[in-house]
Amino acid sequence: MRLASSGVRRGQSRASRHGGTNHPDGFTLIEVLVAFAIAALVLGTLYQISSTSTRAALAATRYSGAVLVAESAIEVFSAPALLTATRMNGRVDNIYTRDVHVWVRSDLLPESDQLPAIVPYEIDVTVSWQDGMRSRSVALSSLRLGPPR
Repeated sequence: MRLASSGVRRGQSRASRHGGTNHPDGFTLIEVLVAFAIAALVLGTLYQISSTSTRAALAATRYSGAVLVAESAIEVFSAPALLTATRMNGRVDNIYTRDVHVWVRSDLLPESDQLPAIVPYEIDVTVSWQDGMRSRSVALSSLRLGPPR
């Protein structure tokens, strides 16, 4: 008595019955899951790189803006009409806080009983701003000569 056979001989794959080439009918579930996992890792890395570069660009923009505000303050307070010992602070562009301190550097004056024709002034400017949860600041300083007051 003979048993019915499916037509597959021992050691012969289903693909070899159909012309001898091995063409799978589709992807297995494991292959699809591995492909999704790799795609998720690549996309996650690209997103992180993109967000990091965006934060770095914003930080560089804020830093260069702060330097510009500080340099402008030094130029304004270097004008002969404003070159006097003073202290001022205020907001600039609703982003930066600027603190300006102008003072006479009497330690740089020669020791003499006469009033000098010009005196050295130091102009200190500190510009600060919030960068997320961090507080950042830039400080510039300059020496200028001006009339005694």
